[in-house]
Amino acid sequence: MQMLTAQIVPQQQDYASPFNDRTPGFRHEWWIETFAHARNPDHCPYSFTDETGEEVARALLRARAGFVDIEDAGVSLPTDAISVDLIEVRADLRYPRRGVGTRVVRELEFLHPVSTLYAFSEGADEFWRSAGWEFMPRRDGRTSYRPMFVSTSHGDARYRFG
Repeated sequence: MQMLTAQIVPQQQDYASPFNDRTPGFRHEWWIETFAHARNPDHCPYSFTDETGEEVARALLRARAGFVDIEDAGVSLPTDAISVDLIEVRADLRYPRRGVGTRVVRELEFLHPVSTLYAFSEGADEFWRSAGWEFMPRRDGRTSYRPMFVSTSHGDARYRFG
């Protein structure tokens, strides 16, 4: 699998996932829970397909009107910062690793070239590091919260800790 194609899959109906829940290899409960509420204009769900048109990964980005430090990490990001809330690679492509997740991240960076992307990791710290994202330790040094990673694709210091 060389190329991935990203497509936004908008939530058409309140309380319903925009993704096909019959597609094997995805944790459907993730995507059902995420969209269990009324349509959220900040949600930007992506489906990634390979050159055969098969869905190989999903991602959910969330843009807010101004960055809000929901984890109280003591971080300041540009107002155009976009949260990568979820990334899921289809189960049969996860192990052995094939780089699908990293290609998804590169595609998201390409699709949002002027925005700072960030993610709060839930057990995926090694993935974010391997994708080249920078770990941002909390200002207060506490490690009981989810670690934050920021895309370094801009090559400049657009973020800082307060």
